Amino acid sequence: MKKILISLSLVASLATVSFADSKTDNKLTEADKTEMLGSDFQMPSAGALVNALSKKVGNIDWKSLIEPVANKKYSSNEDKVLNLGVRGADAYFLNQSKDSSNLISISTEINYLLNKIQLNGKTLNSPSRKAELKALKDLVKAKNWSVVRVKISKLQASINNDFVMKKAKHLEILNNVGGWIEGYRLAVEGIKRSYKAESTDMILQDELISFLLKGLTSNAKLKSFSKTSKLIATLKSINAILKNSKNYSLTKAQVDSLSKILADTKKYI
Repeated sequence: MKKILISLSLVASLATVSFADSKTDNKLTEADKTEMLGSDFQMPSAGALVNALSKKVGNIDWKSLIEPVANKKYSSNEDKVLNLGVRGADAYFLNQSKDSSNLISISTEINYLLNKIQLNGKTLNSPSRKAELKALKDLVKAKNWSVVRVKISKLQASINNDFVMKKAKHLEILNNVGGWIEGYRLAVEGIKRSYKAESTDMILQDELISFLLKGLTSNAKLKSFSKTSKLIATLKSINAILKNSKNYSLTKAQVDSLSKILADTKKYI
């Protein structure tokens, strides 16, 4: 089976690009499209998404759209992993904004979640992974943004590899779904702030959403997770809007509808 790389899946080792300005060509290049969609039906990574957004919509204050770090109680591994995916996507967007303070806070929360996730009686946060997180924070403090992006990518790849090796495919799915939803939410909000029909092509991801739905509906272990049905309903609602797009674009009203769906989603993930 081909490897599917999803949203926050932190797999894109893209070079950091400058935010678009009035002299920047904001059309996606073929390389951008390949990075976002991939030749093997790869899901778009959060890194690729924010990279493309910077070309399409310019400088966005991502911090204002990202939930501040706060103490939360998580009732299960599934809840923790879903939030791990969300925070990984946030890390990519804050890296693009060069927001040291908030990126360090997000890194601390990721460390906390990794400490709390237990597989076969052992924490997911091994000594080597803790060292990686410390190195990540040091790079953020040094404002070495391009290397930070690569570090985030490698961290997520190793986490998902752990899920696969420990036969916890359902957790890999949730990590990917959480990251995709958060990255998609931020993309929608960025486009909404400076709406242009031609900028909406990057959020027409109905085939990719269908793939996510397949993962959520076909995995037996996810049937007992309390949020699975809500995640499925959210993805179906998004897909229903995307399937009504015309000329490979969405209207302002459709973007507003997506924004409302995703705002409601933030209340439960």
